[in-house]
Amino acid sequence: MKDRIPRLRALVATAVVVSGVAGFAPAARAGDYVAYVCKTPDGRPVKLDPYWKATVSQQPATATESCANGGPISQTMGGPGGVSDYTQGPVSSWVLTTPPHIALVVFTARRVVTTAYAGYAPGDSHNTADWRILMESGGVFTQQVAACQFSGCALGNAANPDDPANTVSFTPSPTTAMGIFLTCYDTPGGTCQNPGVPRLTSVISRMALQMRDDAPPTVDGIGGTALAAAPLSGTPTVDFVAQDQGAGVYQYVVALDGRETARGTPSNPNGTCADALAGDASDLEFTSLKPCPDRADVSAPVDTTRVADGVHQLTVSVRDASGNLTPVVDRAISVHNAAPLPAANGTGGDTSTGAIVADAKHRTVHVAYGKKTTVKRLLLDAAKRPIVGASVDVSERVDRAGATWTHVATVTTDGTGAFRYVPVSTASRTVRFSYARVSGGASASSIDVAVAVTAAMKIAAASHRVKPRGTIRLSGSVKVDGLPKRSRVEVQYRSRSGWRTISTERIDTKGRWSFDYRLTTARNTSIAFRSLLRPTADIAAAQSHSATTTVRVS
Repeated sequence: MKDRIPRLRALVATAVVVSGVAGFAPAARAGDYVAYVCKTPDGRPVKLDPYWKATVSQQPATATESCANGGPISQTMGGPGGVSDYTQGPVSSWVLTTPPHIALVVFTARRVVTTAYAGYAPGDSHNTADWRILMESGGVFTQQVAACQFSGCALGNAANPDDPANTVSFTPSPTTAMGIFLTCYDTPGGTCQNPGVPRLTSVISRMALQMRDDAPPTVDGIGGTALAAAPLSGTPTVDFVAQDQGAGVYQYVVALDGRETARGTPSNPNGTCADALAGDASDLEFTSLKPCPDRADVSAPVDTTRVADGVHQLTVSVRDASGNLTPVVDRAISVHNAAPLPAANGTGGDTSTGAIVADAKHRTVHVAYGKKTTVKRLLLDAAKRPIVGASVDVSERVDRAGATWTHVATVTTDGTGAFRYVPVSTASRTVRFSYARVSGGASASSIDVAVAVTAAMKIAAASHRVKPRGTIRLSGSVKVDGLPKRSRVEVQYRSRSGWRTISTERIDTKGRWSFDYRLTTARNTSIAFRSLLRPTADIAAAQSHSATTTVRVS
């Protein structure tokens, strides 16, 4: 059999070079994403990507696909009359070549292979069937990662191609091409198959390809109304052009004071630049090897009504489809919106002009979930004298998309003009204090205070000692009011360069999550893990992280 392997390599080395595939699991690092082939994990059909090519060297070998209709890609060879060898033997192949700047790092497929026919025993110089998956190296398909050889070889449950038992998975060295080959050998002039015997067959019902693109997108032409020097109001925009030669331009992300306020896909011409499995732990899953366009004109909205009047930090960034992030804008902006204040319900009879002032502190209060904090402010008249016994209305709006103002309390100033309020600390919110000179009148003064709540987070390891290349079960919890369904928590480990995310896990309705992490290190070391919750438009919490848990590898 050894002398036949170079013959197969010589045949397939002239085939069209094709590319990579990833696992059914979500991508676990920035730079990686998943492309599904033929079917998504929830069973929806996926049209075969144009980066796949079929090659048939001789009839009656065939290579067919029916992915768009929910079918597989398949290969067949031979028939009741047998297949002539033609010296080299027929070859049926599917070859994948990755798009430029992208490599295949993990391949997972569900397959059924049958090479059963009346041939000779393994090692004989006659009549041998051969099914292989090979990786390209140095321009030749040489790295063998799966095989089914000799007569009588069968892989998988033919009655149910989607049976999970049919799964084959491997992690090759990053490559830009792979091939799935079906062939047979015999002495020149002979046949690879006796009459009346079933054909050689290969069926792959679905694949998941983990691709890698480590190059972040680039940006130019940065401008827009949100970059004006004057105070901003309403929803101005940051405009720019983004380009990415690998997986393509996927999303822009806008944040004010570290809290995400907008995320969107600027261009999706082919319909593939979208999360293939909305609602699971990752949004880097697609139905194409190159899901998003090389270039997109971006107009990112900055919703200034989400924050109080004053100075705030604006950040805008752009992601490619592999999760690489490029900063676009990071600057302070001044916000002034003429939004109506909540109706005053004060009972104070003071008729002088009054102003609410801060007590020499900034307008953001940081507090841990469930902990007590007191907000103190002063009410002074035009001569900066305290207004005593005045009523100040308190309204709140939870920092969540669609939330409205609610009147929650009325407080009274003391002999120094001071008033105090203890806000609820189970979710981030904006607290607005309003003072009216006359009961029921228009507000003479108001001030907003941001109450940034960090979620209560825990992480634990099932064992604090694990063998090299072993698996660690990590689990934890998140507690913050109003946590929406399908929220996600990042699992991170501490590297020499800082904290790195290894997985994004979905939080269940009770705020719990779990994750099995397979170690890649073989050396003795200690690894610190933590969980991280990032704020979004629907999560009313500041960026939060758990304490660390440490696992010893030995």
